[in-house]
Amino acid sequence: MLIGLFLSSLGVSFSIKAGLGATPVGVCPAVFSPYFKISTGMGMAILLGLFFLTQIVILKREFKPSYFMQLAVTVIYGLFVDLTANIVTIFPEGIFWAQILYCGLGIVTLGLGVFTMLKANFLMLPQDALVKVISVRYNKEYGKVKIVFDSLLTVIAAIGSWVLYQKFIQVGIGTIVAAIFVGKIISGLKEFKGLNHFLDRIIIKSGQLVKYEGIVNMELPKMISLLYRKMNMELNERLMKIGLSNAQSRLLKLLYINGGMTQAALCEELGMDKSTVAKVLIPLIKNDFVTKTVNPEDARSFLVFPTQKAIEMIPKTLEIISGWTKDVTSGITEYEKELFYKMLHKVTQQAVAICKNSKYKDGCAYQ
Repeated sequence: MLIGLFLSSLGVSFSIKAGLGATPVGVCPAVFSPYFKISTGMGMAILLGLFFLTQIVILKREFKPSYFMQLAVTVIYGLFVDLTANIVTIFPEGIFWAQILYCGLGIVTLGLGVFTMLKANFLMLPQDALVKVISVRYNKEYGKVKIVFDSLLTVIAAIGSWVLYQKFIQVGIGTIVAAIFVGKIISGLKEFKGLNHFLDRIIIKSGQLVKYEGIVNMELPKMISLLYRKMNMELNERLMKIGLSNAQSRLLKLLYINGGMTQAALCEELGMDKSTVAKVLIPLIKNDFVTKTVNPEDARSFLVFPTQKAIEMIPKTLEIISGWTKDVTSGITEYEKELFYKMLHKVTQQAVAICKNSKYKDGCAYQ
């Protein structure tokens, strides 16, 4: 968290140092602070306070008391801005190429700082929290909202600079480039597996995730249950168009992959008891999706086979399920999806192992 704050403030200070135009988050303080004779850090703290109030207006009853911690972060960030402003004075006042270098460093460092704070997912600066609130509330990608938000700040600073000084102060090509590319850098960093893995390890080792342990213990069963119920409801509705339910499509997929299976094997693989599997099979047999024949290895049991009608239906069911998966994971990067699937698979395997050691062993299989 503090690393992200420091990197972000360093990016602001580098952009001001460049003289080609401050980054959008720093351009308003850079323009208005000299006029009101306050430090850039103080101006930044005031601006962040306004962003904090805007969150309250948007969230209304959804605003949580814990969000007031953003005010403490605001004070720290303001101090960091003044600190890094002094640090960058050790760099020489450069020619045009040096200005370009400082500007580029400012943009990249700011993007990395914001990305680091987003990864921590603990406390964000009010301006980044506001962008996240807007992106979540209106279902927009964070990076795109960031670009629009930064562009708006740039316009406000440009108007203020012209009104107060009759010229553009700290509003220039660097501001425009930052408004366009900081959001793109944040979006791009999400796809770097090495960086994401490195930051995840730092966050875990820092003990920051321990703060959520109590919440996870209470919410994990609830979230898994809610996800399953909502998935089942939605897939049942979508699959109904081709005359199937979610449970029936799962059973048909198993038969398609494995060929003939006994009812006991279906129970094991589907994680269902015998009566539930029997209920799923009845309409499938009636509608000519499956057939039952006596098991040649054990006359007391039957083998269930998919019919040609079922085999022809499989691509449609997979397309529907794939569509739901795509919808429910929209806005998640490929790296996040891969990490999520691996973790979910591991948790599920552990849950199955625990279940098999309990007295409730029926329906403990996992495919």
